[in-house]
Amino acid sequence: MRFLQFAGNPRAKALASQAFDSGRLPHALLIDGPAGAGKRTFARILAQAAVCDGEGEKPCGVCRQCRNALALHHPDIIEVAGGKGPRSFPVEAVRQVRASAAVGPNDAARKVWLLIHVQNMSEQAQNALLKLIEEPPPYALFLLTCDSRFRVLPTVRSRCMELSLGPVAEAEAAAVLRMQDDALSEDEALAAARMAGGLIGQAKQGLYDGTFAASRAFCETFASALTGSAPYVFLRLSGTLEKDAALCGAVLALLPLLFRDALALREGLETALSGCAEQAGKLSRTCTRTALFALTQEAESARTALDGYANKLLLLTDLFARLWQIKNTI
Repeated sequence: MRFLQFAGNPRAKALASQAFDSGRLPHALLIDGPAGAGKRTFARILAQAAVCDGEGEKPCGVCRQCRNALALHHPDIIEVAGGKGPRSFPVEAVRQVRASAAVGPNDAARKVWLLIHVQNMSEQAQNALLKLIEEPPPYALFLLTCDSRFRVLPTVRSRCMELSLGPVAEAEAAAVLRMQDDALSEDEALAAARMAGGLIGQAKQGLYDGTFAASRAFCETFASALTGSAPYVFLRLSGTLEKDAALCGAVLALLPLLFRDALALREGLETALSGCAEQAGKLSRTCTRTALFALTQEAESARTALDGYANKLLLLTDLFARLWQIKNTI
């Protein structure tokens, strides 16, 4: 298979290629991975390959089927997306998919459904989907995407081939970002890839919605408050993040890099992981080596915990209290 410059994820690519090239493509594939990993893009590549009628490796990218798929108006590729919240992918939508599956392809040899965010289906909706993928029409291909396969019923998963996507190397992610936007400098692209943890979709969003720029501005206030003498001024900054989910995610990604930069400067080294040289310098001059190491670990733990933490306000309050305690007692 050709993956059209889709970066990283060699195992998922190899498994998908093997299934397509062997002619034993299952009727349902479940693609999981964190937000920004490219699940929808990957599913669209598989859908294009499924309808491609060109010669040789698929998708060829030049046949009429491929061109229509690339333009997102192929009559036999249907995308159905649930919302971002729980149960926002209703059973009625699944029933409509079942009804449309009773009708054969319009133009291609296959008919493909992309079902996005299936983790947000209710149990009733997932059971309705199960009935469809248990006995699908011979021409049907169902591509399901979700943030975590473990949020999908085991009975549904058992009927699917599972493919997992994840972050790519920072340099590779930066190269993709620059390829898609030649106005982006190498340093900007690398910084965005680093802050997004190698998730290209998150890097693109952070660059173009201004979140990364806002997180750097926040870190100016953060560093001044943490090195100051008024705990209330520092602790109330957590409220700013609690009100803005995008900024919160970007700041929690940036803080470990900021503390690492400060630690490197403390050791007489030069680094620019965070892009906040002035703030890192301020921290390096006012925090001990041991404190900076502990601050880095605390920030890393908070970043990891963010997605699975039920109470964001509690997480942020606890994080800022711990950071203040570390800075002033170690």
